[in-house]
Amino acid sequence: MKKIIFCDLDGTLLNNQKEITSLTKNTIKELKKRGVEFIIATGRGYLGAKTFKDILEIESEIICNNGSTIYDKEGNKIFEKLIDKKISKTIFNLCLNNTTDFLATLGENMYLTQNTYDKILNYLKEEPFKPVVVSPEELHKINFEKIVLLDNNYENLKKYKIILDENFPQEIKSFISQHNFLDIVNSKCSKGIAMEYLANIKGYTLEETLAFGDAFNDLEMLQMAGEGVIMANGFKELHNIIEKKALPNSEDGVARYLIDYFNLYSVDKF
Repeated sequence: MKKIIFCDLDGTLLNNQKEITSLTKNTIKELKKRGVEFIIATGRGYLGAKTFKDILEIESEIICNNGSTIYDKEGNKIFEKLIDKKISKTIFNLCLNNTTDFLATLGENMYLTQNTYDKILNYLKEEPFKPVVVSPEELHKINFEKIVLLDNNYENLKKYKIILDENFPQEIKSFISQHNFLDIVNSKCSKGIAMEYLANIKGYTLEETLAFGDAFNDLEMLQMAGEGVIMANGFKELHNIIEKKALPNSEDGVARYLIDYFNLYSVDKF
């Protein structure tokens, strides 16, 4: 039986309205009573992730920015790996003269150009970052926690991923986290690495971990966990890699899987 759960938010724990349902909340509350830990592992920054940690009423660490930052139960940063600013400049230049937008995060700030700011207001509604509008020249002076390339053309993102992976295999990792997002972090971090880091300091083996996700930024975590579970709504390519499946996020897939796995059938009555 697994003792600690690592779970993605968007497309996984949250429904399509970006909400945590009462069934999900009650399921995690019951797991807490049984001594099973639940840890959020997300591509979001700390403020965006903490909102849902508070809703769940859990006292746990949070893995943020695809593993480039980890926060303890009190919200103190205990792990951080940044992207070298020289690479940030190259990535930004890749977006020039294309339909792709560049944004980057560091702490509570989201750095972007004026042109990009006008296009991503919906993104800012989901993530409570403080937008900082800067010039392209200023972007090149900062080491970021995460860079995101936004493009509604999925093929463009796949092309950028190939270019970045070929040119910076030792410096960065890139993941398609949504069909219009390419997330970029330092090569020495990922959700999987962060999961192993927290499991070790808390005294668990990876065999005792259970992980849920839906996208490529979750893949390493799902592969490293004692049991990795892909959501039915997850990227089709991942269904050929991860054996265990959960119902879609729109049908309380994580909660339903946990109810079956831990025999929590009384939760359904709440």
